[in-house]
Amino acid sequence: MALGLNVALCLRLFIRTYLFNMSCYKFNFLNKYIVKFSFNKGRQSNFLKEYKLLKLLYNRECFFSEKISFVFITKYIKGNTLNQLKFGFKKNLAKYAKELQRIHLGWTDIAACDNWKDFINKDIGEDIEYCIKFDLFRGPYLISEFLKDNIKKIDNISVSLLHGDPSGDNVIFNGLGCHIIDIEHSIVGDYIYDLAFLSTFYPEYINTITNSYDRFENNFWFRFWVYYLRISIMKIVILHKKGFTDLVKAEFRVYEAYRELRKTVNMKKNNFK
Repeated sequence: MALGLNVALCLRLFIRTYLFNMSCYKFNFLNKYIVKFSFNKGRQSNFLKEYKLLKLLYNRECFFSEKISFVFITKYIKGNTLNQLKFGFKKNLAKYAKELQRIHLGWTDIAACDNWKDFINKDIGEDIEYCIKFDLFRGPYLISEFLKDNIKKIDNISVSLLHGDPSGDNVIFNGLGCHIIDIEHSIVGDYIYDLAFLSTFYPEYINTITNSYDRFENNFWFRFWVYYLRISIMKIVILHKKGFTDLVKAEFRVYEAYRELRKTVNMKKNNFK
């Protein structure tokens, strides 16, 4: 508690002076702490979730307060993100996948996730309409209908705690190992979603990511490509909204996922003949 109060008191002047109109901000404090704070009450639950998960999974020294503009403080971890590493990228990517498994196994008493398909289906219609409006890739209706049909077929998932936003910037590597950060967007659902999400950043290393994981189920690749396709559609929309104009790689990811999902579905059909 002293950690949070001392740092929070030191931040008061800074916060009042520079951050009055900002909804969320993150910065390092004396290279000892990571401080996130927000005037947006909607982020309060995210900060609280990250606080609880860091305590649960890593027993990390951290502090959360809703009295001081929703401040969340955790110890600063020195090191490099995956995207900053100059050597051993593939090896460390495999370590990242292994560390994600620690999160997935963090809670073993999670009840069945009845609304998982609703989460995957969320905003598909809006995303597809946006893709059509700005001509982001060919055949959006065909691809989206195929995707929605296959989301309906997902069943018997292994319910886990997920990171929810695993990217190369959300992990720190140093001499002490691999440290996952920014887990405030965690959700409960199918662990394969996290692996597919990470794979959309590094499509050339899909096998490295999936082979690093211990759990492998019969319909693994079917679920993987369903999630990969959904995430790829979501990402191309986000990139376009952020003003990126070179979307060739993002477009390729959509086609790759559609092609691989069709291939996987056809293999399943042939196996039942």
